[in-house]
Amino acid sequence: MEIPPQDEWGLDPIYWSYVLVLISQVHSLDRVENLPGAFVFSNSKRPVSKVELVGHLVNVKPEGSKATIYALDDGTGLIQATKFLTHEDGKDRQNLTAPYGLGDRVRVRGTLSLYAGNVEVKVVAMNRLTDPNEETLHWLSAIKLARTYSSPLLFDDTITATICGRALEVSSCVCESDSSNSGGFRRSLHYCKCTATPAARDPDLVFRFELLKYLEEQGATNISYNHLVVACEANSSSLQRTSDLSEAALRTVQQTTPDSLVAENQRPLSTSTDNGISISQRVRALLRQTLAQLRRDGLLFHHDQNDSDDFLDSRNFLRPLLLKCLPGKTGPQPGILNTGGIRSQAEAIDRRIKVVPDTRLKLCLLNIRTQK
Repeated sequence: MEIPPQDEWGLDPIYWSYVLVLISQVHSLDRVENLPGAFVFSNSKRPVSKVELVGHLVNVKPEGSKATIYALDDGTGLIQATKFLTHEDGKDRQNLTAPYGLGDRVRVRGTLSLYAGNVEVKVVAMNRLTDPNEETLHWLSAIKLARTYSSPLLFDDTITATICGRALEVSSCVCESDSSNSGGFRRSLHYCKCTATPAARDPDLVFRFELLKYLEEQGATNISYNHLVVACEANSSSLQRTSDLSEAALRTVQQTTPDSLVAENQRPLSTSTDNGISISQRVRALLRQTLAQLRRDGLLFHHDQNDSDDFLDSRNFLRPLLLKCLPGKTGPQPGILNTGGIRSQAEAIDRRIKVVPDTRLKLCLLNIRTQK
């Protein structure tokens, strides 16, 4: 079993809790490589940062006015517990704590850390126990809870799958009821109006879907702005039709400062103008904006060195890449959708998946599951 990604540790409730354990259980924790002071349970790989221990003090070693080092014994092992006597702001708190001596039965809460290569507890709270039954109760609770600690955390993956499944159903209803191409793109690109970034110049996303349709029909894998302009020159009738469909967007472009639209090296596609701005200039402005939106939505990966973009479609890029990262190459198992782990594996294979948003990645994973 693999250790979950560090950015998912906070999803586990025991990571934020003071875990009731025995000292022997603390020493059996696995250490995380390249992350000093991080520990996980050996069986479940669930992260643990805070513990609660009960035992007897068998050694007390004052370290001046800054800290006191205790040795705690609960019958299963020994561990060092360091209690600092100074606040982080430098104020002395020695008078706020009761003195503890050898043989005292205490309850210790603290955070795990490493000191000189050994695990220790940095004390947050320490209380003297007067009832011996509390020590017995702690032993029984730690033994019982060990079953929970050794079980992998799965409920958050189930919740994620449920949420994504409902989102998929909602997207299906909204997009497929539309007369545009968004329903088809939802299935082929896992992308639609429901997940697309809004565009001020193309509020209906007509120009964007026309461009995606062209890229799919051409089987494009790498594109450039100049290449698309040349393609539009060769198919000016289709471009004019697209411009008519995006009339609302072109009105917005018309309000843009002409100087920002005229700085183009390509020859005009159309000589028709309105207030000095040609159809060619308007479409080029829309094209630049649309490419920027598609990069933001994870459908294009931009290369700065040659000012080109890779088309990250689902058929040739996203789906084959995710299939390589799924257990047994057979797709996610029912009720389990560890998108964080799958993304980490995919990034190790192809770094371009970093630009693909979680929404699109999860929709693709759910689509793979339903087709198995």
